[in-house]
Amino acid sequence: DRRARGALWHRRAGARLGRGIARVYANDLEGARDDLAAAATLPEIQGSIIAMVNARGYMAECHYRAGRFAAALTVAEAIGSIADDADQPWLAVMPKATAAYVLAARGELERATEYAQAAARAAEAADLMPARLWAQQARLRIAAAAGEGDRVVAIGDELRSTPMGAFPEWVHRWRATYVE
Repeated sequence: DRRARGALWHRRAGARLGRGIARVYANDLEGARDDLAAAATLPEIQGSIIAMVNARGYMAECHYRAGRFAAALTVAEAIGSIADDADQPWLAVMPKATAAYVLAARGELERATEYAQAAARAAEAADLMPARLWAQQARLRIAAAAGEGDRVVAIGDELRSTPMGAFPEWVHRWRATYVE
């Protein structure tokens, strides 16, 4: 009975986290913020570095998409540091890339580049396609913020020519910048 209750709680925590992530992608940012904040407080999430980094990493993305740059940067930097301390580079990519997005949007291109390079190193160590996509998006956003249209096109062409280009725009938003 105790084991069954534990499994039920774990599924509920995972469902709350999953719904929060889906809401980020559906652009229901207030609903996403509520789900991700609630999920992050659950013991099942707090007890797993993967779940915790995902919950907080997507919270940073949610804040970024909503234009809450200060909150996005605070969360991204904190969770990126936790992933680094846990020696889990594949978990560090998303928060580091998100920090680069925010800094690029704020015109802090030098710091944005530092985060983008850290995301790229972590993505290389992870050798996972989603990690590479996050890092590439950081490069693209920095190029756009710097007004380097040729570089934006080169990065966008590179994304389009790989399986990374298959992700829909509502999941990974880079095509509008590329087209512009």
